[in-house]
Amino acid sequence: MKFTQRSLEALVTPGKFPDPVTPNLFLRIRGTGKSWYYRRMIDKRRVDIGLGAFKRVNLSAARAEASTLNGMNNSEFRQFVEDRKKRRNESVDQCRHEEQLTFRDAAKMFADWNIEVGNWQELDKAHRVFNGRMRMYVLPVIGDCILDEVTPALVASIAQPIWHMPDTVDRCLRFTRQVFNWSIAKNLTSISNPADRTGPLQYLLPQERHVTKNRGAISVAELPSLFRCIYDRFGNTASGRCFLFSVLTATRSGTARLATWEQIDFERREWLIPPEQLKMSENGSLIVPLPDIVIDWLASFRPDNASGLIFQNRLGRALSDSMVSRLIKDSGENWIDSSQTAKLGEPVRPTLHGVARATFRTWAQDDSLGNDKRFDPRIAELCLHHKIKDIYNGAYERNEHFKRRREMMTEWAAYCFSELNRNV
Repeated sequence: MKFTQRSLEALVTPGKFPDPVTPNLFLRIRGTGKSWYYRRMIDKRRVDIGLGAFKRVNLSAARAEASTLNGMNNSEFRQFVEDRKKRRNESVDQCRHEEQLTFRDAAKMFADWNIEVGNWQELDKAHRVFNGRMRMYVLPVIGDCILDEVTPALVASIAQPIWHMPDTVDRCLRFTRQVFNWSIAKNLTSISNPADRTGPLQYLLPQERHVTKNRGAISVAELPSLFRCIYDRFGNTASGRCFLFSVLTATRSGTARLATWEQIDFERREWLIPPEQLKMSENGSLIVPLPDIVIDWLASFRPDNASGLIFQNRLGRALSDSMVSRLIKDSGENWIDSSQTAKLGEPVRPTLHGVARATFRTWAQDDSLGNDKRFDPRIAELCLHHKIKDIYNGAYERNEHFKRRREMMTEWAAYCFSELNRNV
């Protein structure tokens, strides 16, 4: 693969790509994050050095840095690695003995550490979410507070103004707790974690219970009509096709938006999704069985010499979440999640996530269709890439589960297309 700045900007396929020009230089793509790293073998041991995020370090700068490292002999490179570790440790030691260490300092060090050890990629989704919640909700309240002086009452004051946003509250308190746990582990503070919700904090948070609000879905009975509506109005657009593909495969929007033609095996009728493209990456890769009707539909708009993203925007890049999720609203129909609306007392519009995931799960056990007797609920959970604790582990059972999953996904696709086929 030839490396150019433009070709790398358009590259979205997850993986590790060696630079054909500069030895030992690699570009890593994981999810939506891209970063450079330098790899070298020293004393039969592989050493990886991060060179920065692709957004901040362009191709020429990465090549220049890698060329400098390539110019070092083994002894010089060992010394470079040791000096780099020493500088990092000295930075931590300096902060450890700095009386004015603030929560803002600790949060930045925690983020840097996660990137350093490989938990995050610089500016990947996890890093951006952490930075965003810190910037918007946490740092304005306790960012400039001395780390040792942050109290449970101060942490509670983060949550109080946003208590009506339960997901945001949970993330902010979790991130704050993680920063303190890391700081305690690194001897940056010796106080008890003020963000521990099992400690004093639990008595300082608002006592009003959060009303659980799931993402809006559509009833099983209405699903074929919604599917036909999106197909008729947006079926020739990239965003409309991505919406339909997400529903047909019961996958999340982010997973569908990053689907590539290389991941589709038309002969085996399968879609192989790598772990980094999945929310539950720890559950491993996922093979989605594709029914004939889905294969035929994909083939109808498959270009010659198809490669790269299946669903692209005008610049050849991945679609944004809003471009796909807004289609229900843009359809012109007043689609409503009747169950959530009755529960919350206010209209709740269906979402792509709810339709592709929750409606699929409800359909899989719908007694009016007889699915509760036809389908094992554990198979539906496997189709959603959920981890099943009591699932069998043998090869024969895994094969049987794939057969059962194909049967389920075939019936689901037929149900999605049922109103369209009825009018053919």
